[in-house]
Amino acid sequence: MENKHSIAELIHRAQRHWPEIATPENDIALCLIRLHDLAMEQSALRLAPFELSQAAFEVLVTLRSLPHPRMLTPTELYHAVLITSGGMTKILKHLEIRGDIERLENEQDKRSKYVKLTAQGCELAEKAMQAVNEGDHLLLEKAFDTDELNQFRQLLLTAVHRLEST
Repeated sequence: MENKHSIAELIHRAQRHWPEIATPENDIALCLIRLHDLAMEQSALRLAPFELSQAAFEVLVTLRSLPHPRMLTPTELYHAVLITSGGMTKILKHLEIRGDIERLENEQDKRSKYVKLTAQGCELAEKAMQAVNEGDHLLLEKAFDTDELNQFRQLLLTAVHRLEST
C-alpha cells in the first residue's frame, strides 16, 4: 500500500492525540479495513490478466458456486453479491457481451430474465478463482503460520456468525 501510513502509525497517533478512540475495538476495525484493502489490491492484480473487475468476478463465482444450470434472476444475484443494482445491470451487460453469461427467458416472471453462466464463463470463473486464491495464500502466509491462520479463520467465522445472527 504505497504512501499509506502503517496501522501502527495510525494507532500510535490516536493513542497520543485522541486517546478516547484508542480502544481495542478501534484497533481491530482499523486492522480489518486495512486487511480488506490489502486483499482487494491483491485480488485486483490477480484479476487484471482476465480483464475482470472485482464485481464481475463476484458475479461469475457466485454463479459458478451454484448447482447446474448455474443461473439466478438478477434480483437473486444482486442479493448474493456486494454491488448495487445499477452496477449489476452494467456488469451483466458487459459479461453477456463477452460471452461469459447468457440471459434466458423467465417463464414465471416475464419482467425478468435469468442470468446463466456459460461454459466459457465457468472456465473463466475457475481460472480467476485459482489466481485469486493463490494471491490470498501468498498474502496471508506472510502474516500467519498454519496454526495461526486456522485460529484467525475460526475467530472471524465465529464473529461474523454471531453478528449476522443478531
